[in-house]
Amino acid sequence: MSIGLVNCVLAAIHENENKAYPRLCHSLTVRVDDTYRGAADPIPEAERTGVRTTVEVQLSTPTVALPVDAVADTFWSRSREPVRRVARGGPLSPWGRPTCWPRISARLRLRAWLRDTPAELPEFLHGDLYLTAGLVRTVLWQWHPLPPRRRTFLGLDHSAESEVRFEPAAGTTLTDQQRILVERIVRNAFHSDSEPVSAELQLPPEVYRFDYKLQPTGARPSAMLLFTLSDRPPGPQGPGSVGARFLPDGADFAVAVGRDYLLSLLHRELLGGLPPDYERSGTFWSISIRPDWNGATFDLQPGRILFSVGGDGGITYGVGPLSTTDDFSFSVQLAVTLQVVGGQVRPALVGDPEIGLHGVFAFESLINDAARNAIKAGFQAKLDPLPADLRDALDIGRYLKTMMSALHPADPGVALTGVQIRADGVVVAGTVALAPSRPVTVRRADLNSRADALESWIPGGTIDRFVWDGHHEEHRFVTEKPIAAIQRCLSVQGTRVTRGGGLVPVAAEDCPLVVALLPLLTGPPTPSAPCRRPLLPLLAGGPEEGVNVVGHYDPWASGLAPRQGPTNLLVHFAERPWAEAARTIAEALAATRLRDAALIVLGVVRPGGLARAAEAPLGGDATVLLTEDSSGSWAETFGISNRSTTVLVGPNGLVRWHDEEALDPAKLARALDEHLEPGGKVAWWPLRLAVPTGGRAPDAPLRLGDGRQLALRRLRGGSVVLSFWTSCSEPSVEQLRQLRDALETGRADRPHIFGIGDGEGPQQVAQLAEREQLPFPLVADPERSIARRYGVSCWPTTVQIGPDRSVEATDLGLVPGVSLCERLTLGDTGHLTNDVTL
Repeated sequence: MSIGLVNCVLAAIHENENKAYPRLCHSLTVRVDDTYRGAADPIPEAERTGVRTTVEVQLSTPTVALPVDAVADTFWSRSREPVRRVARGGPLSPWGRPTCWPRISARLRLRAWLRDTPAELPEFLHGDLYLTAGLVRTVLWQWHPLPPRRRTFLGLDHSAESEVRFEPAAGTTLTDQQRILVERIVRNAFHSDSEPVSAELQLPPEVYRFDYKLQPTGARPSAMLLFTLSDRPPGPQGPGSVGARFLPDGADFAVAVGRDYLLSLLHRELLGGLPPDYERSGTFWSISIRPDWNGATFDLQPGRILFSVGGDGGITYGVGPLSTTDDFSFSVQLAVTLQVVGGQVRPALVGDPEIGLHGVFAFESLINDAARNAIKAGFQAKLDPLPADLRDALDIGRYLKTMMSALHPADPGVALTGVQIRADGVVVAGTVALAPSRPVTVRRADLNSRADALESWIPGGTIDRFVWDGHHEEHRFVTEKPIAAIQRCLSVQGTRVTRGGGLVPVAAEDCPLVVALLPLLTGPPTPSAPCRRPLLPLLAGGPEEGVNVVGHYDPWASGLAPRQGPTNLLVHFAERPWAEAARTIAEALAATRLRDAALIVLGVVRPGGLARAAEAPLGGDATVLLTEDSSGSWAETFGISNRSTTVLVGPNGLVRWHDEEALDPAKLARALDEHLEPGGKVAWWPLRLAVPTGGRAPDAPLRLGDGRQLALRRLRGGSVVLSFWTSCSEPSVEQLRQLRDALETGRADRPHIFGIGDGEGPQQVAQLAEREQLPFPLVADPERSIARRYGVSCWPTTVQIGPDRSVEATDLGLVPGVSLCERLTLGDTGHLTNDVTL
């Protein structure tokens, strides 16, 4: 097997998430404790580093290389005992003796976040981790239930002979002392804490013995899997008699069948049951051919298998008493080739037999033809159809199919491509179509000041970089983000192992609009109109650009309570700059005893203070939301009259603590200790409409400013844009201006555009239309009948509807520019105007 195929199989295993198959970790959180554990510790005290920390680790698919010095010293593997624990199903016992195991070297791309940031190491690590260890074969016998069966495992040895090397990525700073420290921590964990990486090989029952040999040098490094298919002990060269380096160019694997095994197989399957003699007759003559099948031989020559058989016979000619019988002997040589037919190796005759006659004095041509035809016909009869045992034995690809089917649920796509007959055996080459194919996974968790993409991964590949809204992170999977900014887009870019072990670039992007779920408030009913409800801003931008308000959303519109346990809400109405309040709250959070409580901190700042407030995060894992309260809806919701007020709301929606004095860290910490409910986790929910992209747009009555009413269905055949706005969200009004500008500078084919005043009455709609001079109708929706049909809870929301009334695209939040109109599909509707005709 080529090393490229080995790496492709490892990449396919890397994408496995089905527990019925071997799996490789890609994202994990571990607690590192590299301290000495007493006399029972397998690691000497001097080798322990003393480092303790919680680490988030992201690992790529491993790629394997073969060290030139690939034979380790003889040892009895420490991996055997853990393998016995993996091999459940009955009493097991070892079979074999210590062997010189070959070594392999595996490389993994590692990113790590040391969340506790120990003094000895930096907070983030990025680089290539190389692990060199013995590749151990373990054979165990399972005696019950009967009959006994052999089970074969391959695994990495965990003995002290293994080596660990860490190479920091270019652009990172790591001292030599820190690099050595990382290597020691990984080596100690590998030797003492990790379970051996072992996989059971599913071998056909006719395999008596399995072994392997690694070929690290040459143009095509390869791994040789050696099978003994008989109970005969292997000779000095081991189970395989074919010389090394027989993997042809373009092949993923080659199966070599040893000379002795193949010749004995052909002799047994093709010569058994043949007739002892053949009779041919004609006018005044008859010939008897008696082949000596027991003395027949097969021989391997370059490009062919030579079959040789001798025998004797007699020819009788004449009539009655005048007939005469002459005896003769003969030898026949017949060439046989091997071809790939229907995915299997099949023998086929090549040309006519070569005949040698002895003692023939007459009718030589007749005897020659009779002997040739008899031997050829007898041999051909054994090839068509092939004996079942020979057909199964020549199904070369099934050994590889059987083993790979135990590693991955997909069809491995084993295909034979050619046969080479050599003097020392037969080599059958082929390809394997198995390759990772699952889509790139983009996942992230939003913390207070950071977004964490630990669980993003490329199945069967390696991540090169993360792109957060245009900001590149090559060395870590977390990034700083402004307070409460909705991180709209995360792109994961890298490479994936493809068929044959090559690499192809892959990428995926996810742009959800996610918001934290707040406890459902218990109290008087909340008004339905957006401007009478407490809204939260949608913030966009990055640390270098500050934040911009691109919309507003209703945090309780989903009607869902937090789904990941109790969630507490701390609301502070800031009289002074938020940075001062943030320092006080951070101090109180650091002093509280309930570190596992899910807490959302909502800062209500003065008008105009949002941009400056976003520069003052709390730190740690607290989730912080910020808003202004120009309409006074937040103060009205909590009955606040004093600007400097703090309210703690429990998971049941009731106010558990209310304080109208200036923030005091000690006082707040005591209140948190007394009233916080622990055990939960902040839950996030994607903002979305009730109508998915591709779904049918709900019909709705559009009440125009002049009193006329237009049903949305009347506009079929033309493209429509609905832009939902509210007067208490300036970005939603700005979206109307953007659409106006797009119409003025856009192409001739224009869609119907309607601005839907969500919760707005006719008077407010008329005032806005007069002030902004918009070239498209504004529609009043005071009872939210249109907004409810579309499930609108964010402003602006823009819905693009195609000529067939299907929803082609939706945008939540302000979308600047003319992209809205340019993305519409107008079909063959021709010129569309914004004049509405009833």
